[in-house]
Amino acid sequence: LSWAFRLSVLVRLISDSILVGFKTGASLTIAMTQLPSLFGVPGGGHNFIERLVILMGQFTQINLVVLSVGLVALAAILAGDRLLPGRPVALAVVCFAIIAATLLGLPALGVPVTGFIPPGLPSIEGPSLRLSDVEGIVPLAAGVLLLAYIEGVSAARSFAAKHGYALDTRQEFLGIGAANLAAALGQGYPVAGGLSQSAVNDKAGARTPLALVFASITLALCLMFLTGLLENLPKAVLAAVVLTAVAGLIKFPELLRMWRVSRIDFYAAAIAVVGVLLLGILQGILLAALATGILLLIRA
Repeated sequence: LSWAFRLSVLVRLISDSILVGFKTGASLTIAMTQLPSLFGVPGGGHNFIERLVILMGQFTQINLVVLSVGLVALAAILAGDRLLPGRPVALAVVCFAIIAATLLGLPALGVPVTGFIPPGLPSIEGPSLRLSDVEGIVPLAAGVLLLAYIEGVSAARSFAAKHGYALDTRQEFLGIGAANLAAALGQGYPVAGGLSQSAVNDKAGARTPLALVFASITLALCLMFLTGLLENLPKAVLAAVVLTAVAGLIKFPELLRMWRVSRIDFYAAAIAVVGVLLLGILQGILLAALATGILLLIRA
């Protein structure tokens, strides 16, 4: 419906300065969700500050074996990216990590691994939606759609700017709608273009949407035949993959440049960073968009 009514004009509320702040705030938030796995602690919390406080309180519980595995994976990925640019270094590190964890018995030493993954593909059937459920679901679905669209388009705009291609913001609505209709038939949860996954995809050398087609086919084959091989994949290695991918999206130098060039742009980006860290992605972006409008009105 959003695609049909051309509601993509909403994206005009998100300026490039807000996008820079969003990427920085979202990247820091994603990194904070991965650090507990890297340190081998439980973690917890609902926003960046809460997670940081909890993580600092768990420093005495750091598992040195888990941390060593994560740091070795981080070093290997960073070194591989420098020595072998454009090669699937992260994939090779994941494969070596599974082999090493199996041979060295890392799960027995307390290293958290992915564990058992049920094999097979989901069954296709209609959702059991009752008419009485609609009233409660529609507002929630609208919020999820707005968050999915803003996050997806913001990530897409950043990579479009990086690689110099045009972005059809209206088509994003069609893609999100089609993907979620299909996911509902397979008992999935709402899906959208995620920043961390897109960063990993870009870092692996993806250049066209066909990368997602091949990734989906590979994932289906893994679910059918290879789930047993993934049981011993250390979670610290997965954290290392995500951390190295999102590190390039943190734009502190860009924020400093905005401070020198345009204070309004800097304030918008800073509000987006702080809003995303404290309130979450959707609330942070909306707060930054509102603040930008107010700043422009004051200036006018």
